[in-house]
Amino acid sequence: MASYCAIYGGRVAATINPAPLNINLISGIAMIRNNGLVINYVASGEILDILDAAASSMRKVGTTIRVATTGGFNPVARHSIGNLVGFVEPVRS
Repeated sequence: MASYCAIYGGRVAATINPAPLNINLISGIAMIRNNGLVINYVASGEILDILDAAASSMRKVGTTIRVATTGGFNPVARHSIGNLVGFVEPVRS
């Protein structure tokens, strides 16, 4: 959802293990125009990371930063935010 809002709303966004977005003419233009607004923190081998690599009609937008996880080799377990190494709950200021 954060990636979608960033590319269509022109807002900066950060995601954790984001789902890839469907690519079509309209989304493709928005993805190109606002690609730099999104930062993705992704556990390699996580289920949505696998989907991003496997689905030709979908992809993550923005910059991807690979992070460590304690989820082992299970791609579903790796998806859990609590498994990200060093994860700290965000604090609003």
